[in-house]
Amino acid sequence: MKATKNFLGFDIGASSGKAVVGRFDGEKLFQEELHRFDNTPVSVRGGLYWKVLSLFSEIKRGLAAYSKKYDAELSGVGIDTWGVDFGLLDERGNLLGNPYHYRDSKNTGMAEKVERIIGGYEIYRTTGMKADDIRTISQMYALKELSCPQLKVARRFLMMPCLLSYFLGGDMVQEHSIITPTCLYDINKNKPAEEFFSKLGIPSGMMGSVVKPGTCIGKIDSDIAHETGLQDVPLMAPAMHDSASAVIAVPADKKTDWAFISSGTWCVVGVESPEPVISQEGYRMNIVNSATAEGKYMFIGNITGLWLIQECKRLWESTGEGIEYAELLKLAEQSPRFHAFIDVDDKKFAGFTDMPKSIMDYCSETGQKIPRDRGTLTRVILESIAMKERQVMDNIQHLTGRKHRILHIEGGGIKNRLLCQFTSSAAGIPVITGPAEGTVLGNIIMQMVADGAIGSVDEGRAVVRKSVALDEYEPEDGDLWQEAYERYKKITERKEIRHKP
Repeated sequence: MKATKNFLGFDIGASSGKAVVGRFDGEKLFQEELHRFDNTPVSVRGGLYWKVLSLFSEIKRGLAAYSKKYDAELSGVGIDTWGVDFGLLDERGNLLGNPYHYRDSKNTGMAEKVERIIGGYEIYRTTGMKADDIRTISQMYALKELSCPQLKVARRFLMMPCLLSYFLGGDMVQEHSIITPTCLYDINKNKPAEEFFSKLGIPSGMMGSVVKPGTCIGKIDSDIAHETGLQDVPLMAPAMHDSASAVIAVPADKKTDWAFISSGTWCVVGVESPEPVISQEGYRMNIVNSATAEGKYMFIGNITGLWLIQECKRLWESTGEGIEYAELLKLAEQSPRFHAFIDVDDKKFAGFTDMPKSIMDYCSETGQKIPRDRGTLTRVILESIAMKERQVMDNIQHLTGRKHRILHIEGGGIKNRLLCQFTSSAAGIPVITGPAEGTVLGNIIMQMVADGAIGSVDEGRAVVRKSVALDEYEPEDGDLWQEAYERYKKITERKEIRHKP
């Protein structure tokens, strides 16, 4: 048996982060969570910001926790985060202020302005992505519109995981999977979309060099090493975009035609593709391309996921009527099926809002029965998420001509067994769930590739299959779900038409 190698993965999402040790003995990968921390934005004088220095402090705590618990050499450290957000650096490499949150109000309406200047399909054709308000391109243009002094003096920007790795002592580089969703990177030429910078009046040369996932980008700085009790630890660039890392850990057999869902606050629904899939139809359907590893891409639809339930729960707790998730799901299971449907991506549900009221208003506006109790509200959300997942899968199948035989679901959403069953029934195909911590496992797999402990992503997926317990779901009540799906499409299409100018 090979000597065990230890890797430390930091997975930071839009609401929390964690440090996980992956111990690889040559056959199986054993994981242990060492440290968990919150990642909540802060509002200051109308602006919404990330607490980036707090995140950096939590990363150092994770490193110190490893040093305290393990007497073993650490073979690598890697960071992945959510996409689209960034920090601006001056000519000396110093951070110019707190990075903005993608939900900051200054970004509202920016995508429309960007598309008027460049052209919506031109952005899609060049970058594989659509320029919605949260995209990096829209955020950059918002800063330009505001004559932001930081943007005027900035010499470089770094995406969030690249920024945090740079703070640890890594090279000032971008990583391919986190830079492609920015709408500022030409995936056809594999270089920055320089003409976009020029047309938008954004300083050119800010992106810097781009490295592939599975690259060593330096070592932990000596001061941080001394502070945390670690020495000579390599800093790895995994697939730094959390969605890309999640796809890497899908325990799929390459002989089967599979689709995946990374399920959580957001749901990423898609397939892996050897190259980008670009068409006018894909643009209209909002199915986009984002890099993973080994030169491959995700062809995906991003939809709102368990955010809606999280917001309902937050509101109920704020009024002193808190309820646990387990009880909510029990109530939902006992509630009537197909009471009403919502489009989970409707703008009504996008912000921090009175979510139960917004859902009731949507149902009223579409002439449906209004869900008034918590169980029915929760079931309406879960069934609607499953229906939207089915719709995106149907669109992807149409655009690629590939029929999915198996649907893999991973991420924290797999703990919601009711949603997993609804998804299988709505899609009409078997579902395999696991791992729950797919993102950080994908992070660790790419560190293992960089280290030479394994040779490829496929080898990593085989390791995941050996190492993680998986659950299976079979579709139920196919005719009833198909009938309900047709009703869902009519309701959501009618709402969409009603909102068009």
